[in-house]
Amino acid sequence: MKSLLAVTVSVTVSVATLCAATSVHAASWSLTPYPDVPGSYFTELWSINNRGVVVGTTNSGAFIDDHGHRSSYAFPDPSALGNHLSGISDGGVLVGGDGHTAFVDDHGTLTQIAVPGATQTFVRGISANGRYLAGTWLQGTSIHGYVLDRTTSQMTFVAGRQGGAVAMTDVNDNGVAVGVAGNDDASVVVDLQAGTTTWFDAADGFSQLRLLTINDAGELAGRGVDASHQLTGVIGNLADGFMPFLPQTDGYAFVDSLSDAGQATGEVQFYNGGGFNFVATRVTAVPEPAPVLLFATGLLAAGVLARPRRDAAR
Repeated sequence: MKSLLAVTVSVTVSVATLCAATSVHAASWSLTPYPDVPGSYFTELWSINNRGVVVGTTNSGAFIDDHGHRSSYAFPDPSALGNHLSGISDGGVLVGGDGHTAFVDDHGTLTQIAVPGATQTFVRGISANGRYLAGTWLQGTSIHGYVLDRTTSQMTFVAGRQGGAVAMTDVNDNGVAVGVAGNDDASVVVDLQAGTTTWFDAADGFSQLRLLTINDAGELAGRGVDASHQLTGVIGNLADGFMPFLPQTDGYAFVDSLSDAGQATGEVQFYNGGGFNFVATRVTAVPEPAPVLLFATGLLAAGVLARPRRDAAR
């Protein structure tokens, strides 16, 4: 749950990490705290598309923010119970639901997404081109993932490891989806074109990886535990490896949504409680041919109000 955020100042944070001799990049990000919607007691950012349009949810309903022009989302079907937006394509196709019914809103045409035999279906992500959906379905107490190709109507089911739970959270234009295990700290990448499913718990010194988003370049982001056993935001890819995202000493920043235009949405969470939403923009991406230590600046200048920490599993 998110409480009121008092400021909308912008700060620039340099990523700090020791990079191995690979093509992993050190990057600087301009981070802007996102203000809570007036009158709400929590605001949640869920997705940003390549046009910079953000969708989110408050305690009173869903909203769309088009470069500072925020509007409440009105469901085109008066009988729909939905009040949650979780994704938006570059063309403006929306996905969301009400916790029981999942839907796609294609410019006013509402289509329910329901896995046959499921007691509940959720949709979490949509690819930038609007072709693919990623989500979760429940059958009794079992939790499973799926990826839907809207062009072919082909639904690919994703099962957890050893019968455990799995939630698919995002998918890119190439049909590569990412998800997290529900009963342990691990991530899965499903490549529909290659027909492969890859599970991993740790990489590049990070353990308990929970990667929530993927862009068309194959960048993955989420959170993990570093070598000092602290939670930290993580960004990278399977080929080149992972690095911290906006590391700091008093908390961590993790990404919920990552676009191909160099923007991200997520949260800063402080170890002692509290935090805030943010929209971040990539400033630079410089190849590191050898290990280099870059010092990160803190976010104390952001001057935000504390708020209860939410469940990092998302």
